[in-house]
Amino acid sequence: MAKLSDAQFLDILRRNGAIAARTVEAIRKEYKIEYSRQAVYQRMRTFPEEVQDIIEESIDVAEEQLIGLIRTCKNPNVKLNAIKYFLDAKGKERGYNAKEQAPTKVEVEIKDRED
Repeated sequence: MAKLSDAQFLDILRRNGAIAARTVEAIRKEYKIEYSRQAVYQRMRTFPEEVQDIIEESIDVAEEQLIGLIRTCKNPNVKLNAIKYFLDAKGKERGYNAKEQAPTKVEVEIKDRED
């Protein structure tokens, strides 16, 4: 059975955004090798820095797509949802946060009833 070199593995992992299931399918299709998700995860653990770089790159691509959607989307509902999502994720320092913060301390005073 043929084996993937480290360079081949990292290349196909990068092209598939470090998503194990996609990487497995790509390996099977491109190299005609039976590969499991567990094998991908195991091999990913041997390259932690490279995997982190691939994940960061995928986040950059997703952010780029989100900004593109905000700028060019013609559907107002989709555009509004994209803007809300972006501000919730990136605008916290400016006060945009859809999630309400639960109080960290609650004081309760109990008084006796006067009959």
